[in-house]
Amino acid sequence: GEDIFSGKTKKDAYSRISNQNFRNLEEGLCILEEGEATQVFDSGMSAIKVLLQSILKSGDEIIAHNSLYGGTTLLLKDLVNFRIETRFVDARQTDNVLLVLTDRTKLIFIETPSNPTLDICDFQEIKERLITAGRKDVLVAVDNTFATPCNQKPLAKGADVVIESLTKYINGFGNATGGSITTSQEIMDRIWK
Repeated sequence: GEDIFSGKTKKDAYSRISNQNFRNLEEGLCILEEGEATQVFDSGMSAIKVLLQSILKSGDEIIAHNSLYGGTTLLLKDLVNFRIETRFVDARQTDNVLLVLTDRTKLIFIETPSNPTLDICDFQEIKERLITAGRKDVLVAVDNTFATPCNQKPLAKGADVVIESLTKYINGFGNATGGSITTSQEIMDRIWK
């Protein structure tokens, strides 16, 4: 039991935390997303919240597209209560993202296609221009719910993190809720540190 609870072994200790069904889903999503590590959650919003709480701290900033799922927009606006500012821009124009970039920017959050307006943002160009500007420290997270990994693979195009609401198209019926984060092992380790 000590090895299980300390993380030395991958056996299940408590079904809400890990079980064979979770692992099968995580392994499948990781393959579909072409990532190194996937973690599933009870909803897409939970996945987003865990990502934000794990990599951001007071004083950090986020740049987000101005057309996102309503729950995501509310969550990003509420971060001001933790002294984390979100700058909403029309990210369909990459220059708009770069114009508000500061030394406190830690994350760019894009949902493409966006919900409900179906805006398309070129997150690959955004990441490339961040690297050119010497800002490899800024993570680009893409909510891939509408496209799914069947139609778009953000990690293969330069995104650092992919979020999925499994409730919608991955599930197909909306009769079960779920969410996921897929990323590199290095970033997943940061999330769970």
